[in-house]
Amino acid sequence: MESTVNLQEPFSYSIWPIIAAAVILLLLIAALVIIKLVHREKKPKTEPVVKEPFNLEKIRKKHLGRLAGLRTSVENDSVNLREAYQLLSSITRSFINAVTGIKVQNYTLAEIRKLQMPFLVELVEECYPPEFARMSVGDIKESIDRAERVIRGWN
Repeated sequence: MESTVNLQEPFSYSIWPIIAAAVILLLLIAALVIIKLVHREKKPKTEPVVKEPFNLEKIRKKHLGRLAGLRTSVENDSVNLREAYQLLSSITRSFINAVTGIKVQNYTLAEIRKLQMPFLVELVEECYPPEFARMSVGDIKESIDRAERVIRGWN
């Protein structure tokens, strides 16, 4: 039996939609690359920072001066108890950062405990309740004295 119907090819796609999709994809990639290049941040050219050699006496003197200023502010009633404890904590943490390089300013009390520095833990624990309590209570002058002893005794 003969048939007059010719068989069609198995399955074929038109090539034009494939070419159009490829061109659009290439244009999108090119646009993203150009946007990335235009909007990238240019790093400012900075001069290398020359670090001063570590000078414990200079650091100690600076922080003892800050504690003396805090004591004067407390005696003159120019800062309230909460602010005084916040400043004391900041001065103490700044000193530890300066002599060890550890950024304890960013540490919580739990993280400070892991550093194995009991004197720092005691000072920060002493500052926490007055810093964060609804009603600040504490002996700021005694706390300042304790911080001074720690700074003077650091070696």
